[in-house]
Amino acid sequence: MDDMYQPMDDQQPLPRVVNITCQTPGVTVAPAINIRIVPIGSELPPFFEGILEVNRTGSWQILCTWGFRDVEANIACKEIGFVGGIALPRAAYGPYSGAYTTPFRGCNGEESSLLDCRFEGQESENICRSQNTYYASLHCYDDVPVQQGPSVKLTNEYHGKVAYSPSGVWGQVCLTYWNDEVASVVCRELGYNGGVATRADSTNGFPFTLTKMHCHGNESRLIDCQHIVDVCYDTRHRAAAVCYRSGISVRLEDGDGRSGRIEIKYDGVDGFLAFCGLSESGAADSKTPSYICQTLGYATGSFIGNTASQGVIYWAIEECYETDNSIFMCRNKGWLPDKMSNCYADKNIVAVSCDIGVNLLGGIDTINVTMGMVEMFTSKKWTTVCAHDFGQTEATVVCRQLGFAEAQVLLPDMFGRFRFVTFATELACIGNETSLNDCTHTTGTCLFSSKASVLCSKGRVSTDFKAYLSHDSYGTVLIEKYGLNGTVCRYGWDDHDSQVLCKQLGYHGGVALGTKAVTTRYNPIWLSAVNCTGQENTILDCFSDLSIDPKCGKQLSAAGSLCYDDIEPSVNLVGGSESGHGTAVVTYAGISGTICDNGWSGNDANVLCRQLGFPYGIPTIKSLHGKVTGPVFLDGVKCDGTESTILSCPNMGWNVSSVHCDAHNDDAGVTCFSWAKLHISRYYGAVMFWNEELDTYGLVCDDGHFGNVAAEVFCKEQGLQYSVAVGCSTFGDFDSPYTLSSVDCDGSETKLIESKLKLQNGDHGYVEVNHLYQYGYICSEGFDDVDATVMCKMTGYVYGTAYRHYIHNQKLGSIHRDKFRWLSNLSCNSTANTLDDCDPRWGETCPCDHRTIAGVFCLSQPASAMVELENGTAMEGRVLVKVNVDTTGLVCGDYFSHNEADVICRQLGYRSGISLDSGSHGNAVGNYFLESMTCNGNETSFLECALEPHYNTANCRSGAAAVKCYQNVRLTGVLSKPYFGRVELHNGEEWEAVCDENFDDTDARVVCESLGYVTGRSQCCFNFGPQPINVKIQVINMTCDGNEKRVQDCSYDTELTCPSNRYASAFCLTKTTVEDIAVRLPGNSFYGPVEVRRYGMWGSICASGWDDHDADVTCRTLGYRTGKAVRNLVDRDDVIILGNVNCRGVEKHFGDCILDPFGTDTGCYDRYALAGVICLNTSDQISFETRGTGKSSAIYISADTNSMYIAYSDFDDVTASVVCKDMDTTYVGGSAMGFISHIPSVTKFRCKGNEQSALDCIGHWNSGITETMTIASVNCHRGVKLVSGETHFGIVEVYRRGTWGTICSGTFSESEAGVVCRNLGFDDGISLCCSPFGKAKSPVLVSFLQCSGTESDLRECLATFVHPNNVHDDLCTSTDDYASVVCYNGARPQDYKLSLPKPSLGHIGALALTYLDVEGRICANGWTNNDAKVACKQQDFDYGVAYTHLVENMTQTGGPYWTSEINCTGLERDLLECDHVGLGRVRKCDELHYAGMICYDAEGPSYRIAGGDRDSTWGRVEINLPGFGWGTICNTHWGPKEAQVLCRQFGYDNGEVYKGDYKMPPLHLFVFDVKYMCTGNEHRLMDCPHDAVVPVPSTKEPTTGSGPDSEAKNNTGLVVGVIIASVLVIVLFVTVILVLRWRQSQRRSPRHEQFPNIILHQGHDGSLHLHNPLHGENSADSGPVNIDTSGTVSYKSGNITPFDSQSQYVNTTHGATHDTNESSQIIISGASHNTINDTAHNTNIDTAHNTNIDTIYTNEPCRNDTNGERCDLDYKGREIVTMNNTEPGEAQSDQDSPELSYTKLSFPTEPHIYETCHNSFSKNETPHNDTNGERCDLDNKGREIVTMNNTEPGEAQSDHESLEQSYAKLSFPTEPHIYETCDNASSTDGVI
Repeated sequence: MDDMYQPMDDQQPLPRVVNITCQTPGVTVAPAINIRIVPIGSELPPFFEGILEVNRTGSWQILCTWGFRDVEANIACKEIGFVGGIALPRAAYGPYSGAYTTPFRGCNGEESSLLDCRFEGQESENICRSQNTYYASLHCYDDVPVQQGPSVKLTNEYHGKVAYSPSGVWGQVCLTYWNDEVASVVCRELGYNGGVATRADSTNGFPFTLTKMHCHGNESRLIDCQHIVDVCYDTRHRAAAVCYRSGISVRLEDGDGRSGRIEIKYDGVDGFLAFCGLSESGAADSKTPSYICQTLGYATGSFIGNTASQGVIYWAIEECYETDNSIFMCRNKGWLPDKMSNCYADKNIVAVSCDIGVNLLGGIDTINVTMGMVEMFTSKKWTTVCAHDFGQTEATVVCRQLGFAEAQVLLPDMFGRFRFVTFATELACIGNETSLNDCTHTTGTCLFSSKASVLCSKGRVSTDFKAYLSHDSYGTVLIEKYGLNGTVCRYGWDDHDSQVLCKQLGYHGGVALGTKAVTTRYNPIWLSAVNCTGQENTILDCFSDLSIDPKCGKQLSAAGSLCYDDIEPSVNLVGGSESGHGTAVVTYAGISGTICDNGWSGNDANVLCRQLGFPYGIPTIKSLHGKVTGPVFLDGVKCDGTESTILSCPNMGWNVSSVHCDAHNDDAGVTCFSWAKLHISRYYGAVMFWNEELDTYGLVCDDGHFGNVAAEVFCKEQGLQYSVAVGCSTFGDFDSPYTLSSVDCDGSETKLIESKLKLQNGDHGYVEVNHLYQYGYICSEGFDDVDATVMCKMTGYVYGTAYRHYIHNQKLGSIHRDKFRWLSNLSCNSTANTLDDCDPRWGETCPCDHRTIAGVFCLSQPASAMVELENGTAMEGRVLVKVNVDTTGLVCGDYFSHNEADVICRQLGYRSGISLDSGSHGNAVGNYFLESMTCNGNETSFLECALEPHYNTANCRSGAAAVKCYQNVRLTGVLSKPYFGRVELHNGEEWEAVCDENFDDTDARVVCESLGYVTGRSQCCFNFGPQPINVKIQVINMTCDGNEKRVQDCSYDTELTCPSNRYASAFCLTKTTVEDIAVRLPGNSFYGPVEVRRYGMWGSICASGWDDHDADVTCRTLGYRTGKAVRNLVDRDDVIILGNVNCRGVEKHFGDCILDPFGTDTGCYDRYALAGVICLNTSDQISFETRGTGKSSAIYISADTNSMYIAYSDFDDVTASVVCKDMDTTYVGGSAMGFISHIPSVTKFRCKGNEQSALDCIGHWNSGITETMTIASVNCHRGVKLVSGETHFGIVEVYRRGTWGTICSGTFSESEAGVVCRNLGFDDGISLCCSPFGKAKSPVLVSFLQCSGTESDLRECLATFVHPNNVHDDLCTSTDDYASVVCYNGARPQDYKLSLPKPSLGHIGALALTYLDVEGRICANGWTNNDAKVACKQQDFDYGVAYTHLVENMTQTGGPYWTSEINCTGLERDLLECDHVGLGRVRKCDELHYAGMICYDAEGPSYRIAGGDRDSTWGRVEINLPGFGWGTICNTHWGPKEAQVLCRQFGYDNGEVYKGDYKMPPLHLFVFDVKYMCTGNEHRLMDCPHDAVVPVPSTKEPTTGSGPDSEAKNNTGLVVGVIIASVLVIVLFVTVILVLRWRQSQRRSPRHEQFPNIILHQGHDGSLHLHNPLHGENSADSGPVNIDTSGTVSYKSGNITPFDSQSQYVNTTHGATHDTNESSQIIISGASHNTINDTAHNTNIDTAHNTNIDTIYTNEPCRNDTNGERCDLDYKGREIVTMNNTEPGEAQSDQDSPELSYTKLSFPTEPHIYETCHNSFSKNETPHNDTNGERCDLDNKGREIVTMNNTEPGEAQSDHESLEQSYAKLSFPTEPHIYETCDNASSTDGVI
């Protein structure tokens, strides 16, 4: 089934037709024979053969048949005149085209002419009409062939082309299924021991007598292999072979293991591989060396030049291709090429260099060390490894593959950031792999694109380093290791560390200094968790962590230091009016300087205030507390709030600042707040106390303790002399928490809270001390029993024992409010009774382990902590700890590891120990003392470990901790079996493994006796996996006589090398026993890994050599009838005690099989796999079946009546393919699927693809897996499949020669789609245009495909294949061009569904159309507003605006383009009522963009330019989006072309991007993130392709400018902050209400269909334009008002004087209607409420609010009409129209007039909004109240101030104040000045 198509470029030879004329002597007879043979190629007398043609209808036709037999061949040959004939295989000459007969149905043998046999009638469907392989060919003879049975031969003695004769007719063997297994069988049949498969050019005219065969390789004759009749489509090549006696091998020679000449060893004689016809330029471009290296097991390769040689050239090749699986299958010149040819020369012996498949980039490479970013060769390309699944095990494999012994994982992105799209992800290694490609992995995207980095070394390299600063006395701390500069992690770096470093560099001291943040790291971080006390001489003397904490990789700045020679740098405040207020001043080397306020924030202020002793503070800027002279030491300070000093925060660099800072107009300062205060006044009120945990002030509880004495202490603390306590909440209730209680003062205190102490649990636990009103902890460093005794004395006890209390989830280096440390290295003496007696140094907390704090056990009598082992031996048992008589208990084993066991055993006097299974030596209910114990492993007592004591309340899940202690010998390997493992001896410094050479049972018995056992047995050969990197095999030739008391008394060497390079293992027993062989399966199941018992111990069997015979006997032993062998994954704790099982299958018991002795090599040194079985009772076979249909069709293994389902977690496409081939040999592959279900029995396995059966795959054949999980399902393929979709739609892929690939879309039509879908089991299908499923993952395989549509199988169609190395320019090769289909059953439906894809805003986005259950899109070709309007109606909206939804860079993953070229009038109710391309019949989509729409009910989207000048020639670009209102546009994708289009839309000639400041901020809360892709030629911004407009809520702090030097930095104060916060709450609330009610409010508005949004703009020629940027409808009117195609309304008046150009925004729904018979200019306006248009008098009446005025300016003569309308003129002679005979307002100034008219017309003035009073009056009239109780007053500019409910108006304020008051009283959401920004921009978009 491999080759499915006929190559179109195969040229058939011209037939040499032989016509037969029979004559009787003397009589001439017309030709009577109507059959003939068309020979292909030359004839070979006396035989005659070829293709059979007949003449039935007056013309010659090829005989159509697919069952032509020897019976029919005999009749045909005799009819021609031969003695007999033999039928050749179907299509023996490959595809052959021509006219075919109707199908031939055969003869019964009695006929005299072939035409007498049965043919189908003309009415029958002629399948041969569209085929070229269903023809008959035959071989006629006169002499009967003497050959009996099939035969095979080579054209040369032991090599050459293979010829095969099935029954006397010799022919060629097809190359398609030819491989080494088949070649070996051929060579054995010819008398050789084996052979390799090669290829040769075919022989013209020679039939193919053997096409498809399958050999296992152990057959002796070709007839023994499986033969399948098939067509050989590759007629250009034929099978060939090279046979050998002893063998043939290929390797790299004369190189370094990865490079050299290619040597071929044939029957023991060396020779070489030569390359023919390859120039130097061709060699550079050729992929041949890569393919050669891949056949040798490498990843890729290249030519490295010619080499001189002496020796025979065995094999000469011209070029290799990707599909060639060995060098012998490459295009070649044959075996032993002609010595006279250009191939036989030294120059043709070219060397290659092969890559091993893993590489390190960006680092350094020395003899002993290499490091860099990891990349691996996978999926035929180099791919970067993602760091998220990369650990020490994976690093070990990488370094082992590179030839290094040691490995260290480095932080991600340690060597720079490179742009990669595809990563190797989900990498998972076991640890014994020889190549990274052997580890499970996949490819995809990587979170944050973090790249794995690793350091490899050949041995234990020195950890020494050099430390210095980037500048002489300050800067980044640099560490030089391995010749490469790196940095120090900022976490944990403090003044103590800087002190040591600076002293090391020759300075008096130093402090921590922040460094500049960088986004890309090009140097590794060499150190983290540096922990100096300040007394060390060098940084090397301090404790530090060489294994860098992953959290360090997220830091953008490194550790830094500032060194000094005299006085330590200090920070204080100057210029403030009171304590804690002022400008920050840094003093260094006697010089005072400032901090510039760039980026100065609340975090910075909090750090500075805490440094100065205050709880918190707020920042001040702009030199609020006065200018300070001197240098600017810091700028761009960026604290995260956890720093202890302001100098340690990241900044631009020491003494580096912006130029504008030098004038000291921008000095940073703070306002710090005290710990305690009064709430109402400085002199009276509720007492408030700051609580850092709550981050707020709280109340002091009046619990009877707070009296006049406490009040006196508090008032003195506030600087006041007199006081009195007032209780009972005299000042009312406050909505504040209580932060202090039980205040008990004696009057001697200076502060309300003096230092006090408490313990976690009364008499034990961690210690908390109170200082500066803040409880904090004591660092565990330096805290000893003396300090603990003082703490216990303060709580009423006499003695104390110190321990280190463990804290969970503590971030390295961070300061949590509930984990604040006050003290470290507390130095109490034995006479101290209180903490004050210890002279505490508050705030000095270095060093301090942030995982632990000081803890105490308080005792009534002295006692020493002890540890014991119980329920075992002296060396092994359950751990019991004792602090005193009353404090005794067990240790929980939940987190108990080897480190803790080591400490316990050393405390007991042993050298080391290991932890055993929790509970293995018994448990006790409720008797746990320690919930956890965490040790580094080097402690001398368990009290030095991090402990969590909980007495009897411990929550222990796993049971009591137990240990096994060792002195000088130990067994390691499996935690659960301490009596079995690798033998190691201690040499006084480290553990060393024992070599297995000569290690026998006597040696093992001595080892076991030393460990307390009775006897033991030896085992060799890496039984517990590969040798650990940190353990050397150094004990050689151990020899014991059996009488030794200690293993050290045996003789052994430690200076030699282990000959076997394998360690020894021992199995220790507690009693002498005999081997009692037994087998079992886990859980008494019928399947799973087999467990075997030997000498009383149960273990596993190695799967090496395990077969069905072994499984048969095993199952029979367990009571079953038979069984099948499977292979199980090896888990970490699996103990393998048997291998190389050899059963014949007839044994009754497993013990009757041939089993190796206990100590023999099990064959699993690489932990290959465990032996497993599936046992059967009623049947002999196991089959793979499916249950269910569609996506829920589960794949399961049927064994008797049992069903084993397969888990989806390990089930991939490769595994699915193996399973499918198991189900049916006609399948060529499969796809993995899955669904969630609860089933009783699950197995897991994964295949590599080369297994003969799925049962050969390695997996978890474990019956214990029973849970709800995703179950595997499979979709099997017979050469065709759909990908990137679902079962009935997707990209079409076909299979050929082991490769899946796509089909070019050029010739793929409905006919081809129908054949594909019928191939997949559907009735029919639709071909899709435009590659709608994104980029294909597979290469192009078929460049041309042509089907008639009647085919039932795709292989019946004509096709041209794309060869990867022979691509023509006219063939498609891009993964962007492929065929795709949607398949269906039954009649093709017409129903469809429209929607907006999820997630969306509900009314904006690319329109989704679902057809045939496939969601797709509409092509944007011809998409207009009318189309969008109809589509929006279908979505229950009234109107819609069209836009082109951007599809960029072939990312059209929205599904098929279902229709296109829609042409609606706008009146239709259904989109398909419009003219359109039929569903599924789209054949092109010009730019691949989708049809997008914005739906609305009343008011559509519009644009404006705001925040700039009065003429709107520059400013922010803002959009009014339905449902959200006005917002700015993110400038991420805004450029010159977009600005040019928008300005052209507003009537300007051109435009450009504006990047400056704005006069006023936007008054809205949204930034719309939209990506425009304008060409610059569009007329409207909506014409530019763009994605959906997405609103992003504003998060930026208030500002008034966007430039770096903006002067708009606010002087922030507490009152201002409260006001802003209040306003923000109101704004957010109102915004939510408006969005939620948007649809309802929109529908209550009157609807105007034609111009819902218009921009009013006066041109320079005096014309007035009503510009609608979104609509393009044309008006039928042709009067003075002109409407162009862009929606611009123009009205010209010849007598008007242009005034300043200014854009206004109106809505014609509410605007006046202009009488087109009048020749005048009109400004059309509208209020933002419901109006009725008076078309006769050009007026608007507000029906919602009884407003009787709208002002209209005209240039007509003023006149009074009969309706009592009065007319006045303004200062420009324009008529002012008012209603109800009200007096007109007097003319305003030029400046005020537009603004006032703007107000009265209710335009949204930017940036302020004015509202008119609901009663109208002129400026000179007296304000009066309206009927709603509303009062009106005027401000100082005559504008109305509106108040509600008859409240008194405020006095006239300034312009700004007045507007703000009016705005607030009208309940508008007054907004602070907030700029909306996007991720990468500091300002919003603008245009000029």
